[in-house]
Amino acid sequence: MPGEPNLILFTDMDRTLMPNGHQPESAQARPLLRQLAKREDVILVYVTGRDLGRVETAIEEYQLPLPDFVIGDVGSSIYAKSADGWAQETAWQSRLARQWHGLDAAKLEQQLGALPGAEKQAEDRLGPFKLSFDVHPGRRLPETLRHLEQRLSELELPVTLIHSIDETTDTGLIDLLPTAASKRKAVEWIVNHHHWPRSRVLFAGDSGNDLDLLVSSFRSVLVANATETLRQQILTLADYQSAPDSLYFAQGFRPREGLALNGCYASGILEGVAHFFPELFHELVEGHCHV
Repeated sequence: MPGEPNLILFTDMDRTLMPNGHQPESAQARPLLRQLAKREDVILVYVTGRDLGRVETAIEEYQLPLPDFVIGDVGSSIYAKSADGWAQETAWQSRLARQWHGLDAAKLEQQLGALPGAEKQAEDRLGPFKLSFDVHPGRRLPETLRHLEQRLSELELPVTLIHSIDETTDTGLIDLLPTAASKRKAVEWIVNHHHWPRSRVLFAGDSGNDLDLLVSSFRSVLVANATETLRQQILTLADYQSAPDSLYFAQGFRPREGLALNGCYASGILEGVAHFFPELFHELVEGHCHV
């Protein structure tokens, strides 16, 4: 990619980029985002709980732009687009392996034992550095988390516990990762590794496992279809209160006549671009008018 990027767009996929929630999608949002991703001065990175195979499935199903990088498995894997498909960032994998000292998801599961109310996710949703569980119904999540936190404390393992709720299925989601891994830590690593300017970074998210990034020093946008519970949680966090200008809450807007964006999904991502990078967004909209 020639020159310095004007925008490095990191975005969650499910219910942030992909319109697979309850709210409607603005019809022009994804086509406009695809135009944005085609620009030579834009780097696109997906940051997701999905593994690479499920990322590829989503790209085809939802006609998403092909990203330059994929941070997958809730930050426990990183892939770069290559001429042959995808190349894993082995330096990141080595970093996680060194921290776990031979521990992997299978051994972690054995040490934890049975978890009340939790069901291990299918094997294709797991990874060497990611052990994940579903909790049905979602209201049982706090009880399961209390038990799990106590067990992790007893074992004194270098494990990060990440949780969120999928409101569309009323399912609690639990991910166990090395403490060196998370969406935020993977984003920090890839930005530093590739010497990208932090001032050109924008992150978009909607759920609990995006929280750490949404209240980070990176510019971020919370799409309008995020839950009110998450919004209120963000507002009470010290990280947000110390730097509120770095996070924008999408709400929907009309950038020009004939273009209405409701703030949900890709529309919310574009609203974040318009807020933090208005000149770039203006160029995008003007160019789209003449396509």
